[in-house]
Amino acid sequence: MSAEKCVQNEHIENQVFRVSDEFGQLTGPRLARHGSCSGEALRIKIAEKLKTIGSGKLTVILDDVHGYGSSFLEEAFAGFVRHWDGDLDHFEDKIEIMSNSSLYRTYVSEARLYMNSALRWKRNQIKLGN
Repeated sequence: MSAEKCVQNEHIENQVFRVSDEFGQLTGPRLARHGSCSGEALRIKIAEKLKTIGSGKLTVILDDVHGYGSSFLEEAFAGFVRHWDGDLDHFEDKIEIMSNSSLYRTYVSEARLYMNSALRWKRNQIKLGN
């Protein structure tokens, strides 16, 4: 059984998710209804992966893809925050976005910006009682 599988209902603590392993070298549009390899599909994959790791962290690696559209990144990462129903105080402990190559650091920064903006918005909504 691979290291990424749950074994006897025990959760693996940490996992690495490489976008290129799931999507190949080309990413698609924001929403799945507009095409394959969408930001929405990545958002759903991230959510599925996080369910398997218990209290661990998911590291999302953005390397080895021929670029990312801003709407793809916004849906994948800010959309993930908007759909997150877990504890926001420990959200940053659950997911990390990174790159091993300087070629992708701009995309990492952009994805983090979208995620942090969505976290601020969501925390504000909670304060307002929405």
